[in-house]
Amino acid sequence: LPGLVVAAITGVGAYFATMNANVEYEYLYLDREVSVDKVMAKSRRKKAGAYSTEQMEIFAPLNSHRLDSYRNRNLKTIDYSSGIAAQPEKRYMMVLNGDTKIILEPNEAMVKAIQSVAPRKVFTD
Repeated sequence: LPGLVVAAITGVGAYFATMNANVEYEYLYLDREVSVDKVMAKSRRKKAGAYSTEQMEIFAPLNSHRLDSYRNRNLKTIDYSSGIAAQPEKRYMMVLNGDTKIILEPNEAMVKAIQSVAPRKVFTD
């Protein structure tokens, strides 16, 4: 009987662990705002954040030299990416109000859309 209870608790724990282990982020750019949704196990969706492009200081690839002045700053970091460094780098860093850096993996169309409203703040090098 104790083995059955342990097995049941382990099974329930494994179920909840796998539900939260498969996390993806979905980005939406609409009306000068970048929204991020967290999709867990391809079934549950939760709003993770919304960021205005008007508060944005810079938006550039993580390996860009243009971010050098921001690397040594003590900024709050929010990572909405896969965490995988690809070649070429697909992750971008967005710095907001000089105190928060957000790491995203936008597609090319989203980068161009943000660049169209803030051309002096968005870099693709």
